[in-house]
Amino acid sequence: MLFHKNKTPVPPKGLKLIQLFTFVEIPVGQIADGALHWGEADWWPGSGLLEYSKTTGGDAGLGTRYRFKLDGFLAPAGASEVTQYEPRQVMERTFRGGFFAGYELLQISERANGTRVDYEMHYRVVGFVQTLLWNLFYKKKYVRAIELLLDALKQHIVKHYYHA
Repeated sequence: MLFHKNKTPVPPKGLKLIQLFTFVEIPVGQIADGALHWGEADWWPGSGLLEYSKTTGGDAGLGTRYRFKLDGFLAPAGASEVTQYEPRQVMERTFRGGFFAGYELLQISERANGTRVDYEMHYRVVGFVQTLLWNLFYKKKYVRAIELLLDALKQHIVKHYYHA
């Protein structure tokens, strides 16, 4: 097919892919600015499976650094840096040390009947012991943490839209 576009992106060679999304029947123009700002926005759950914090000052943008840690003993942790940023549309964070190599992408896009929020993690686990821990204990927990975060974001979007 000449114009067929594969909906499932192929991760760069050597990287695996985790891909999750949520959908909200609200126009993309009504999505609050903080939707891309993980760990620092008011919608972020206070306590949860995944801690995410900004380690540089100022507003989020290119070059902003974050630290993350999944809850648990010897759990995945590391640092990332924003390498692509378009306010209210796209934030890409490249891993800069720790458990993973690769990047994660959060994207907000308009659909005919609402807004879709996509999360993608293109990754490779660094180290033999880390790979073993990831596969045995932490991959499912990480996916569950992202699902909970996307649900919290969706609830925030809906609440903000109907109470604005």
